[in-house]
This record gives sequence, structure tokens and C-alpha cells, in this order.
Amino acid sequence: MPENDPKGYYAALGLEYGASSSQIKSAFREIAKELHPDLNKDRDTTADFQFVNEAYSVLSDDNLRAHYDALGALPESDVQNTNKLFEPIVCSKCGCVSAQPRYKVYYLVFSYIYGSYKKPFNGIYCNKCELKVSIPVSLATILFGWWGIYGFFWTLHAVASNLFGGWNDEVNARLQAHQAIYFDQQGKKDLAMAAAAKAIELIEKIKNNKDEDLIHLKVILENYINNFGVKNFKKFEVIDGYKGRSFRYTLIMYVACVAIISAISYKINLDDRERETVRLQQAGIAKADAERIAAAEQAELKKLEQPLPHSGVQSSLLGKPKGDWPSFKIENAPESNVLIKLTNVKNGVETMKIFVRGGETIEVKVPIGEYKVKLASGENWYGDKVRFGPKTNYALFDGTFTFRVKGDQLEGHFIKLQPIVHGNLTRQSLEAKDF
Repeated sequence: MPENDPKGYYAALGLEYGASSSQIKSAFREIAKELHPDLNKDRDTTADFQFVNEAYSVLSDDNLRAHYDALGALPESDVQNTNKLFEPIVCSKCGCVSAQPRYKVYYLVFSYIYGSYKKPFNGIYCNKCELKVSIPVSLATILFGWWGIYGFFWTLHAVASNLFGGWNDEVNARLQAHQAIYFDQQGKKDLAMAAAAKAIELIEKIKNNKDEDLIHLKVILENYINNFGVKNFKKFEVIDGYKGRSFRYTLIMYVACVAIISAISYKINLDDRERETVRLQQAGIAKADAERIAAAEQAELKKLEQPLPHSGVQSSLLGKPKGDWPSFKIENAPESNVLIKLTNVKNGVETMKIFVRGGETIEVKVPIGEYKVKLASGENWYGDKVRFGPKTNYALFDGTFTFRVKGDQLEGHFIKLQPIVHGNLTRQSLEAKDF
């Protein structure tokens, strides 16, 4: 199999090593359709279909994929056969021979209006190059990864994983053992013993280790150190775990980013209070009283905050939806939650209220009729009366929405609540009292 693809999983999906999560999912869907046994009556595709499923189950799982990629990074060598000339393990980025080669995985998460993107950056790195990879990837993730729904959860995983560069003690122990034999063959006994000691340390870190190869490898390395007869040799500095430079620098960066975001949020909050104070002053209220009222209003608003309603119909004048009603499909953008009101054009009566959480798509049944559609949007929910608080944005869609039966067909509507080039859905601002 090609390098970095020991079992051919990437090749089975027609992908290159390092493909993103979305590329893996898309490729699997296409190939699974082509190879599904029910669609191939003229040939037996069962084995191929099962292998593609096996490949997808591994590559779509972050932990399983990291382990699989790590196996691909291992050199083809037998530590017991020291008569064979060992080639050194080099850094994937700079190509130098590293005394402590480490296989690391760092996840980049990037969210945008229509979704999120996740990609691993992995390889065997020296201590310096590890920082050159981990810091930019982790910084981009914490700044741009959490905006989308999937991206938020992916970012939580990436933040935790990137601190340590993944957990690959088994692979790194084998890499370190290989390097120990290489240094020994080069006559660099001090480096060889230090590398062997580090490999033993990594093997001992593995919890519930029952791998017979690793246990045997530890015995070989211990015998090597004992046979050399030097007990007080210089050991390598710690570069792994919470004592490593990558962990410290990444943690400092995370804390700094959180502090900056918190400071910005605090400044925005102060600015909002200042604007409210000015508004009250302009209404003829003294400054001290205005500041007190503004602070009290914020406190009272916080008390009113409620969990976000589930997406779907919140109220309907005509009761439960019926099967012969037309459909109304709504795709909401991730940035905000929306409350939609349908008002009957003929009598001005509110017929239905629909709530859609940010980034979700729903489809509901709407009574036959012609409606004006109003929209309230925002972040936090404070109940039907306050809705999304003082920052609620109100709008009225231009034109009317007709839900009807034409012939034997039900005619409904599908709207996307996000900016689209050449879109045909326009709206105008609305006062809160007119909502």
C-alpha cells in the first residue's frame, strides 16, 4: 500500500492522505451508491462495499483516523534485527534528523455561513516544527472554528486534542526505539541510550498495555541499556504532555484569546449600557438615575432569559396541522434564531407562529390561505413578550405567501433565511409594535 495508507482506506474512497472530513463523507456517499449490492445485480460487489464501509468507519472517526494515520507513519523496521542498517526518522516539515521524533495530529476547524470544515494536520515533527504547525492551526481554530453548529462541537474537540497533539504514545514509543537503534549504529551511544530510555518511558505511560510486541520491545531496550553498563547517562528533556513547549504555548494562546474575547464582550456590554444611559438622559432623566435604570434593566432582562424553544410550530389558530395542508420549508442561517408570524391577508388575524433555531431546517404544514410573513430574529430568548430583548431585529417580507391546492397538488413555499446572490426574497424593517 502507498505510504501513509497502510490498509488502503484512503485509496478505497478515492482520496489523498489528509482529506477533510467533508471530503471523506462526500466520497463515501458516492462510492457506496456505486457499490451497493442492491444496485449491482450483474456482479458481486459485497466485499468491495464492506471494505468501503470499513474504510469510512475508521476515517470518519477522529480517534480511529488519528491512530490509522499514525500506523502509516511508522517505518518498516524490526528493532530485534539490529544487523540491518536503519535509516533515520526525519521531521516531516524540515527534514532534519530529530533526537525525539514525535507523531502529532492537530485539527483545523473553520466555520463559514453555510457550514464547517475540519481537517487534520499530522506528521512526524521535531520540537521546533511542532510549534510551527500547532500554533497557527490552533489559533485559526479558536478564532474561526466555533461559528457553525458542527464547528462549535468540533472546536471543543480540537481545542482539547491540540494541547497535546493527540495521544500517540504507542506510535511514538516505536519511533523512539527505531531512532535508538539508528543512533547506536552511528556510534552515538549517549543519544542511543537516551532514546531507548525515552521509548521505555512512553511504553510505561500506556494504560492497560497488553500489546505483546510493546512489552517485548521494552525488554529489548532495557537489556540494551543494562548491557552498555552506564547508569548515569544524560536523558532527554521533556517535550511531551503538559510539560512540553507546545502544550505551554498553546495553552497561553488559548487563555489570551479567551481573555481578549471576554474583554471585547465586556466593552460591548459597557457601550450598550452607555447608549441606554444617553437615551434615558435625552428623555429628561438625570445621569445618575439613568445609569441606575440602565443597569437595573439589564439585570431584569437577564432574569427573563429562557432556554431556546425547539424548532417548529409554536402556536396555530386552527389547531394541529393536517395532512392536506401545504408545506412551508424554512432553512435558517447559523447566525441567529428566528420567530416567524403568518398573518392572514383577508382578516389580519395571526394564524401561526413558527420558531427556527440558528442553522436548522424545518418543514411545517400551513393552513390554506394568503399570508403576510413577519420575522423577529436574535440570539437569546426571553419569552413571547420580550422575544430576543432590545436587540431583536424585526422585518416584514415583501409581497404575500399563498398556500393553496392546485388541481391535485399542494402548493407551499421554501425560503432560505441567508444572503444569496440574485435571491428573490426581500424584506423591509419593521417596528416592534407592528410585529
